[in-house]
Amino acid sequence: MKNEVTIMDVAEKAGVSPSTVSRVINESAPVADSTRSRVIEAVESLNYRPNKFAHALRKQSSGVCGIIVPDISNPFFSTLIRGAEDRLHEKDLSVIICDTEGEMEKEERNVEMLIKERVDGVIVTSAEGGVNGINRLFEEGIPVIAADRKPTDREITAVLSDDVGSGGQATKHLIERGCKKIGFIRGPRGVSTAERRFQGYKKALNQEGLSFQSDLVAQGDFTFKSGKKALEKILSKRGEDGLPDGLVVANDLMAVGVIRKSEELAINVPEELAVVGFDDILLSRLINPKLTTVSVPTYNMGKLAVDYLLNRIKERRGGGSEVQEKTLKTELVERDSSQFGVENGK
Repeated sequence: MKNEVTIMDVAEKAGVSPSTVSRVINESAPVADSTRSRVIEAVESLNYRPNKFAHALRKQSSGVCGIIVPDISNPFFSTLIRGAEDRLHEKDLSVIICDTEGEMEKEERNVEMLIKERVDGVIVTSAEGGVNGINRLFEEGIPVIAADRKPTDREITAVLSDDVGSGGQATKHLIERGCKKIGFIRGPRGVSTAERRFQGYKKALNQEGLSFQSDLVAQGDFTFKSGKKALEKILSKRGEDGLPDGLVVANDLMAVGVIRKSEELAINVPEELAVVGFDDILLSRLINPKLTTVSVPTYNMGKLAVDYLLNRIKERRGGGSEVQEKTLKTELVERDSSQFGVENGK
């Protein structure tokens, strides 16, 4: 097997010292143009590849960032990842993507792996609001940015959406459409996004003079299947005559589940039951009836999270540590599913 080319070989080929080769490769100190040209020519002719791990140790940077999400199959998180990945590639940085599948134990294992890989920083959308993994990153001094969810009460830079406001906006939209018995299907317990949307729903009911009814609320977990089950739970609690006339559903996947279950039960959406979701994933435009939803700027959230992360990495090296929180505006996208009293197809 051919021996690997070393920095000593490059130095000998270029007629310079190994330290001069190092200065050219790492751009760590000025080098005369003629000398730089000889070194670059030697690197190219010998096909020299620097040891990336040793390079990372010298510069205290791996050029790699981590992204942790709870469910990569959820279009919301895949879009967030795409935004973050595109921004990282613009900066010539690499990324390790971790899917926890909503399990705290797996999140903690992913964190330990990222620590071993010496990542420069991590963007976290934590599962179930857990903090153990994030605390480990803090202990190791690794910069962390929270995206979509704020999983801990400690100071952490976060890029979020206006979930309380959008929860209220979705609820008021159904009230404006004539709905009087408006229910809510919640997201996973302990997840700040889900909790804030629920808060917005209750706040809007109070502002509009409608009473909160606990039997109009069911628990979900942000999956299609849980949306179907949540509608069944509400109907079982309220009986045959207790159908809500409107449902605010904490994400689009569950809302699609509600629409599909309504079809199975011969409940007409939106004539008998108006539905509003959150996130504006592609599926919301493909289902029949098309889903009214609160659009979240997910792709931009991913890009902005990277910008904040790179700033945190820079601040850490410079001794600074400014914590920031950015809340992105959302927008209600009105489609067919919320047109209460309007027969589907008319």
